[in-house]
Amino acid sequence: MKHTGSANTVSTTSEAWWAKLEGIPGAYIMDLTNVRLRELSLDYRLPNSWFDNIFFNSASVSIIGRNLGFLSKKAIGADPESTLAISSVGSGLFYYNMPTTRRLGFSVNVSF
Repeated sequence: MKHTGSANTVSTTSEAWWAKLEGIPGAYIMDLTNVRLRELSLDYRLPNSWFDNIFFNSASVSIIGRNLGFLSKKAIGADPESTLAISSVGSGLFYYNMPTTRRLGFSVNVSF
């Protein structure tokens, strides 16, 4: 078909368009292999000598980070764990998905 620059007037269905592609539409399938830093926790236990004269037995403080980043990712510009929907219909589709959230937290653990 010759490109003339005029508007397309041929209508088609999505099934017919996908059927014209040879086999599985490989141009729209990507490798989602990834290695990510899912969680990192740094914990510091305070010395027990600090608690000799008070009613605490021990205490610790922690900094926690979740979903910190990718160590390796083959899919450029997409997070393999983000998806269009939670149903099987939209699973695995990348369509203006929001990026996954990085979370940082702080924890204090005290035992009596």
